[in-house]
Amino acid sequence: MKNTCKKIIAMSLTAVALFGSLVIPEAVPAPISEELTISASAEMVSTNIHDILFDWIYYYNAYPDLQKAFGQNPAALRKHWEQYGKREGRSPSSLFDPVFYVNKYGDIKNAYGTNYVKIYDHFVNYGIKEGRQGSKHFSVTIYKNNYKDLRDAFGTQDYNNWRYLKHWREYGLAEKRNATSNISTPSQPQPTPTPNPNPSTTTYCVKTNGSNLNVRQKASTSSSVLGKLANGTAIQVVSISNGWAKIKYGNGYGYVSANYTSKTNPTPTPNPTNNKGTALLNFAKSQVGKKYGAFSGKNFHWRAWCADFVSYCASQTGCSYAIPKNASVDGIRSAIKNKGGKEYSKASVRNGSFTPKAGDIIIFKSSGASHVGIVSHCQGGRIYYVDGNNTSAGNGNNSRVNYSNCSVSDSKFTCILRPNY
Repeated sequence: MKNTCKKIIAMSLTAVALFGSLVIPEAVPAPISEELTISASAEMVSTNIHDILFDWIYYYNAYPDLQKAFGQNPAALRKHWEQYGKREGRSPSSLFDPVFYVNKYGDIKNAYGTNYVKIYDHFVNYGIKEGRQGSKHFSVTIYKNNYKDLRDAFGTQDYNNWRYLKHWREYGLAEKRNATSNISTPSQPQPTPTPNPNPSTTTYCVKTNGSNLNVRQKASTSSSVLGKLANGTAIQVVSISNGWAKIKYGNGYGYVSANYTSKTNPTPTPNPTNNKGTALLNFAKSQVGKKYGAFSGKNFHWRAWCADFVSYCASQTGCSYAIPKNASVDGIRSAIKNKGGKEYSKASVRNGSFTPKAGDIIIFKSSGASHVGIVSHCQGGRIYYVDGNNTSAGNGNNSRVNYSNCSVSDSKFTCILRPNY
């Protein structure tokens, strides 16, 4: 709930900064019953990047005709963008303006003219990785160059550019970071240089009451938040001083409160009916950040390995009796049901009659492509899960185990499986 509030505040600040004022609804209306129509490429595109690029508050404030037609209804505004706004060349957020984009880059204008759907697809599939500027409000190249703490956290590789967009949406604007002009002296304090580039570390685990733990740039609660770690996540601690643990984070370092770390894995929240499911999730979390095949020593070169990852986690936690090994999404779906597992429809999740929980399996299907992950929890109309081979984290050799989430109304979300643990 705390994270949800932070995101709403951050989006509100974005809208205020760009439009001067915003009336936030006292309660967000329930999603409309129709499924959203989101175009999919031949290979499944992670919903995360589309969620990052669409900001319903920005979209509402930018277009008075939509205010009259839909009011402050996030689902209706998202549906309008997918079905009409994208084609009309409307801007879905402060991160992307198709008119700005096509006018800034002559090669794109020559290739696509005013075909705004293709212009948007180019930005998603190529422009972000190439470091192209999507709007007058944000340049990923400038944002990356301006802040060393972000380069340390996310790296400078092109396939990580989407992480900079996500950080600016969630934290950067609220922190008043500069994403449009180069600054000679960084406005954010920089971490103390580490004399030893490869210091020895000790493995700890995040130990909270179930909430996420902030990773900060410096050892201070007033320092910038680089990201968050879920309860039970394994971390590599370099040192502990004055109540703060310096940890390896991304390609650099960060700081977490030492009071919420432990050398032993935290005891899961009591759940006698799903202890195996919790164990499965905690093990999956410990694999986050590992590249394809690295979690098992196997080499799935340029192969979709999301089902392999779920199978591997099951085998390492003694859950193969409920989640038999299988290399395909359809195969693992059938195998779980053959072992007594239950399947729950997307509609049952949307209407609240079924709530996904730790250890459940989430299935996605879209235009022949498919994907699978291990559920963490469902909150605020979104399902949070751990998955492998998520295209937002790179493809093939660059693909990694990732924290992901999607809306319960996402067009690719198909069903939830509850294995017979």
